[in-house]
Amino acid sequence: MPNGAEALTQSGHLMLLEKGHCLQRHALAAYPGRIFAAKDSFAATSLTTLIAMVSEGLGITLLPNLAIEAGVVGLQKIQLTPLPDACPRHVVLAWRPGSARHELFGKLGDILRREG
Repeated sequence: MPNGAEALTQSGHLMLLEKGHCLQRHALAAYPGRIFAAKDSFAATSLTTLIAMVSEGLGITLLPNLAIEAGVVGLQKIQLTPLPDACPRHVVLAWRPGSARHELFGKLGDILRREG
């Protein structure tokens, strides 16, 4: 069975959100150094539209786990497959220097590091 990058290359048209959308950049960053042909004529403006297009058989896409866990797929009939070889997204906790709640934010950061 092909790994995630090979499966994407072999599976047809990779559909993404419209050019410039942050989730498009995150999707392409999942496999740094690989070039996937994104079909520009099928760029979607929302995840809901993208999922509907996949459901209609127009191609494949990459979805963030956070969106899947939030139920964005709904009742659409699509197959979801984890891509274990994709580079994970990294997030940071950021706050304004001098914030009155800097101590609270520091504690929150400690909790997130322990649980992460």
